[in-house]
Formats: sequence, C-alpha cells, structure tokens
Amino acid sequence: MELTKLLTFLAAVLPAAYGAPQKMANSMHPNILAAMKRDLGLNTRESMARVERDQKAADVIENVRRSTGDAFAGGWLHGDEVRIGVTDKASAEHVTAAGGTPIMMRNSLSKLEKIKAGFDDAMIKQGNATASDDTGVKAREDLGNYADIASYFVDVASNKIVFEVVNGNQDSADKMAKDAGLAAEEYEVRKVDDYAVPYAQLQGGDSYGINNQFLCSVGFAVNGGFISAGHCGQVGSVAAVNGQVIGRFARSNFPGGLDMSYVQTEQGTTVSPTVNGYSFGQSYEIKDSQQLPIGAAVCRSGQTSGVSCGTITEMGKTVQYGPGQVVAGLTQTDACSKQGDSGGSFWNAGHAQGVLSGGPAQEGGPCYSIFQPIGPILQNYGLTLTTSQGGNPGGNPGGNPPGGNPPGGNPGGNPGGNPGDNGNGGDPWAGWPGWVNWNNWSGGW
Repeated sequence: MELTKLLTFLAAVLPAAYGAPQKMANSMHPNILAAMKRDLGLNTRESMARVERDQKAADVIENVRRSTGDAFAGGWLHGDEVRIGVTDKASAEHVTAAGGTPIMMRNSLSKLEKIKAGFDDAMIKQGNATASDDTGVKAREDLGNYADIASYFVDVASNKIVFEVVNGNQDSADKMAKDAGLAAEEYEVRKVDDYAVPYAQLQGGDSYGINNQFLCSVGFAVNGGFISAGHCGQVGSVAAVNGQVIGRFARSNFPGGLDMSYVQTEQGTTVSPTVNGYSFGQSYEIKDSQQLPIGAAVCRSGQTSGVSCGTITEMGKTVQYGPGQVVAGLTQTDACSKQGDSGGSFWNAGHAQGVLSGGPAQEGGPCYSIFQPIGPILQNYGLTLTTSQGGNPGGNPGGNPPGGNPPGGNPGGNPGGNPGDNGNGGDPWAGWPGWVNWNNWSGGW
C-alpha cells in the first residue's frame, strides 16, 4: 500500500518539477537578469539556473506537503538542495523519492503554525484595544507583555518559533513561549535594532493618490481593478492619478492582522497584467501567482527605488508596526526598498508574490522588505488575478465589488466602520510615522 502511494505521488510530482520551469527561465527579460546580477551577483547563466531551480523546488515542496499531510514540517532551499522537514520515516521516503533531502523534525509545521496563530489572536486583540484609544496612538508600554515584540515567525529550517525583540528585552517573548507550552528548544529570541514601519509615500510613475493627501502604488491587476496595501486607504477613499479619479477603495484591511486593499476602478480605466520596470524601460508580464519557497529569488518594483531583487528569507511572519498595529502572515526578503515603494509588486519570472507592506524605519542599515502575500488577498476578497495568459481584464465594467468580508470579518477594522474593513468612522493612521502628507510633499515627480 505504501509503495502504491509513493508511485502515485511520483507520477504527480515529477512532471511538475521538471517541465515548465526551464521554459519560464529562458523567457526572462534581459533587464531582470541585469537586476539579479546587480543585487544577487549572478551572471545570466546563473540567474536563469536560479529561477529554474526555485520553481522546481516550489513544485516539489508543494507536492510533498500534500502527500505527507500532518507529518510535513516545512520546506526550504539550502543552496541547490531542496530540504523538506518531516516527522516520520515514511514521509522521509516520499521526500527522497521526489529528489529532496529529508530532515527529521520534532514538530510538524501545522503544530507550530497553530501555536503562532494563538499568538496572533492575542496580539491582534490587544492591538485593537490599543488602537481604539481616543487619540489613535498609545504608548507601547500600554501593550503590556507585547511591547517589545517586533515580530515573530515559524523558522522551518530550525523547526522553531523565532521572536524578534527590541530594547534587548526578551521577557515578553519568554512569557509568550511559556504560556504556549513551548520548550526551550522549540523557540528562539533574536534582538533587532528597531520596529519595522509600513511605507506609504510615493512619487510619479505608476502612483495613485488617495483623497488628495497620500500616495501609494499599484500592486497587481485583478478583476474590476487592482490590489495594493491596506494602509494606503480606507473603504470609500478616492484613488486618483494626476488629479483624475480612477476608482475607490472597495475593500481595505489594516491592521487587525492584514495589510491589503482592493481598489475598484472607474468604467474606462484599464489595469494591465504587467509590472513597471521603471529605469529599465520595460513592463514585465504576470502569468500566475505560484508561491515561491524560502531561499528563492524575488524582485520588487516601486517608484522610489525602481526594481530591486533579493531572496525570500522568512514566511508567515507577524509584524508589530506601531502601537498595536499588528499584521500577520507576511513574507520577508532581503531586497532593498525605500519609503515610497508601498503597495508595489513582488514577483519573479511571471509569478506574482505579493504587495509591499513595509521595511526598515531608517535607511543605511541592512536591506529588507516585507510583503503581504497575494494568495490571502485574492482569497479574502474573492478576486482573480489578471494575467497575460488570458485572465480576467483589470478594468471595471461597473457593478458591485466582488467577494465578501474575510471569514468572520477583520476584528481590526476601524472603529465606527465595517468590522471587516477599514471603514469611514475614524482615522486608523492618526500619528502614523510612515505617512507623508501630499500637501507638504517637497519631492519631485
């Protein structure tokens, strides 16, 4: 019986792992190859091999995940090696047969993710209580046990939950771990210099303004409009380009665990299934939304810093941006970004990955960028990604926005508005350090 299951698994995984990636790698635009050379130190041959390797790894990891169920402990790239954690020997045989390297783990990924989800619930609940204060901003001391938590995530390679703390204080992380029943070897505490911040200012190019006050950038085209970051605008906010109204925010969630929005465009406005190459002078087609694994190369696009590339370093990360401003399920990369790139696209070789959420509070330190993965945006809002291969057009023929509230509604919705979205009953960005007021903007276009 086990042999039959294994043969069935191989029949499914091998064609996927060794078919399309080569064609996709060969179709990479020279300018993206140039960006990968600049940012990753790879020549053309190495870049194409990297993309092909990443896509094969993504296929193998996903198929093993489906095959091994609760024994799956996560997958990642270690150089050219596809490592996949499992909790039993039978699953290890599946990994080996698929061409991966099995790593025996103590905890399944589902177990660690369940514990992390409990942390998310507690952080988001306390964050919402903080955000409901009359001033819109509260001191971090009022967050109690969570004040020094900058972020946390499941590190699949170490099979641990990793907490990142500021101020050198790990008491809050230790308490969270103890309350969840984590043993000392099941979690790790790392010290970071500062909290991350969301990016919001933007200038020129494919930017759009919100209520004549703020600027953000388009993420990806979807049916009826486009997606972007949730902190860019509330439900009902007006989106405009060069003073011309192009649509309104039909959906928006920030914080409450999410940083996503959907702008429903006006009739006659079309959003193409491409990513702006800025200084490269070329647009890049989007073909699908296949998720790439940890260790894969990824590029991002934004008006302030143009196109930059890096490596996916962490997934499923929970970040506390400001007092109580908690967003979960984010992906971190070491690609550089700057204030003004917010809402922009993360992709590689035609695979849409997500929209920029935030990054370092100060320039000059190590580069990193945090993005909201595209999968939850499409799922929560009932949207379909527009692709160059015949997907839904990004323009809006009119009518109601697709999709309903995320299941259960977003408890982080703005007070006075729709509990599932950022409503119109208040200002969730009061005192927010990442925003730049359009009226005071002194930058060039």
